[in-house]
Amino acid sequence: MNHLEQAKVILLAPKASLQVNARARELTNELQLVGIGVRMECLGSDSGKHIAEGLGMRFVISISDNSKAENEVSLMDLQENTEMTMPWDQAIFVIENVYPPANFT
Repeated sequence: MNHLEQAKVILLAPKASLQVNARARELTNELQLVGIGVRMECLGSDSGKHIAEGLGMRFVISISDNSKAENEVSLMDLQENTEMTMPWDQAIFVIENVYPPANFT
């Protein structure tokens, strides 16, 4: 892996409530703060994976419109072919472990 490579993710957010849109904006901001490039799409999981693969992205993050899962996202690792549901801050941590930020010490 090239450590100079920037982490980039597809963020899937349903066209749903204002609450989901607010969570998507918050997560986008958090990802960008740690140097992770974000492309937001209002697509289903399969379409999002297809776009990510075409762009050479490893990770897809999906936000649910389920109000019970307010802090949770689905993190798909296309290289490892895995998908896990976790709090969004843990998903960021997983991505940072693969692509450490430039100022990571």
